[in-house]
Amino acid sequence: MHWNHFVALGDSITASVGNSVPGIESLRWADRIALALRRINPGLRYDNLARHGHTTQDVHTRQYPEAAALRPDLVSILSGGNDVLSPHWSPPQYRDALEALFRAFRKQGSTVISFTLLNPASILPARLAARTCARLQEAHAIIRDLSGRYQCICVDCWHLASTHDPRIWSADRKHPNALAHQLVAAEVERCLHLATGIPA
Repeated sequence: MHWNHFVALGDSITASVGNSVPGIESLRWADRIALALRRINPGLRYDNLARHGHTTQDVHTRQYPEAAALRPDLVSILSGGNDVLSPHWSPPQYRDALEALFRAFRKQGSTVISFTLLNPASILPARLAARTCARLQEAHAIIRDLSGRYQCICVDCWHLASTHDPRIWSADRKHPNALAHQLVAAEVERCLHLATGIPA
């Protein structure tokens, strides 16, 4: 199985690569996936439409129309960090926006890659870590439920042991660095292999 057009949606975790790390090529995780897929299909098209600061509702209202017009057969949606960090965090609103994306792309015939989010506990003060992680668990329950319902390929970054290391974060302590992007890309490749049999 191979895809012809990969479109990546989301927030800054997909839009940028964060700080460089010695010995690691500074590529976004989605760029790495596009390169891996081109080893199978050299003609693969790739568009990264992710934007800094976007919530999942922003992804739906501002990124989805452009993505849908491209008619991709593979879509990644890594979104939720800005939702969870908002003082107005609303699990029902998050669910509605994420479900709208999953439903629309699956109806269009796209394979959808979904994600749980990275664990920031190693870089946050204890009180903030507890609140943030509690919200992330709410988000993850929604992600896992909808991923199952819409038959998405769910990449579980939360339980990826290597992403609990504080060395994967950029100096701003908000965004993952190049090492994190390498680790996430490797897990995406592994999940694609398990789901479809394509070489990892």
